[in-house]
Amino acid sequence: MQISRIATIVAAGVITPALFLTTPAVAEEQPATTGQTTTQQDGGVAAPADTNPAPKAETSDKNKAAPQIPVSVHGIPKSLRAGADSPVTFQIWYDNQNGDQDVSFTPQVLYIPTKPDGSKADDYAIKLWQPEGPDARWVPVAPLTTSYTDAKKTAFMVSGSLSTHVLKKGQIAKFDVQLSFDKQTPAHEARLRVTAGNNVIATAEQGFSVLAAKEPKPKPDPSKSSTASASPTATESGKTTPGGKTKPSASASASASPSASSSTTAAAAGTTSGGSGTTANGGRTELAATGSDPATPWIAAGGAAAIIAGAGMVVATRRRANAQG
Repeated sequence: MQISRIATIVAAGVITPALFLTTPAVAEEQPATTGQTTTQQDGGVAAPADTNPAPKAETSDKNKAAPQIPVSVHGIPKSLRAGADSPVTFQIWYDNQNGDQDVSFTPQVLYIPTKPDGSKADDYAIKLWQPEGPDARWVPVAPLTTSYTDAKKTAFMVSGSLSTHVLKKGQIAKFDVQLSFDKQTPAHEARLRVTAGNNVIATAEQGFSVLAAKEPKPKPDPSKSSTASASPTATESGKTTPGGKTKPSASASASASPSASSSTTAAAAGTTSGGSGTTANGGRTELAATGSDPATPWIAAGGAAAIIAGAGMVVATRRRANAQG
């Protein structure tokens, strides 16, 4: 009985240390979990489930690079005049020959005056046209938007958009545009910038000058003819009216003789003596007024007649005496 108890105690003393030595090994083979779901892989040790999967690559358009299209402007002269009778036609070229995709964009035109007077922005009256419809008739580009580019509103630009266009890869798009300025636009320097819009990179610029409108030529006044002139040497002729008065004509001679004879010899030659002048062979010479009485011409005429009558009587008496003797 004592031998069996001793054997039992000895066996327990030997087994107990062995149990303590084998327990850590078991713990290493079965690590504690951290709350993750595990899955069995090929019958082997369970592997933890992936609760934070890697993000998938985004395929939205935002990550796509904006297409770049070379653009150029053709046909704008170095200078154009405000108020011209016809607008200037130019072209915008968008080149997609080297592109790898079709591009949809909206051509945009920006007019940027150099050192303008922002307080008179409405005077810089730009106008744009584009062809439209099957007959390609010109229609205004509208609306044209004026926007200030600085806080003091001294600088500004005017922008307008053309019709949206789809440009195939490997092709060139050419847009016709017309440009003009109203006559109130002042003389200034400006730039014309073209872009594409719709997240398409395309920019080109060209500078030009705007000349002030021409002033209209004054029309000649018909009431102020340059051909009318007065002649300083016009002559005046007189006509003897019934009653012995002489009527002056519309012209006067500045070279009349200052002396005139009222003798009977002048009377015999067909010269008529008057109170205000002497007419010889149809010509009349003005004399200075003497202040004589209006009856003087009649008295002078009567005296002349009496002298002529006396002379006639003398001649007749001599003829009779000669005849009798």
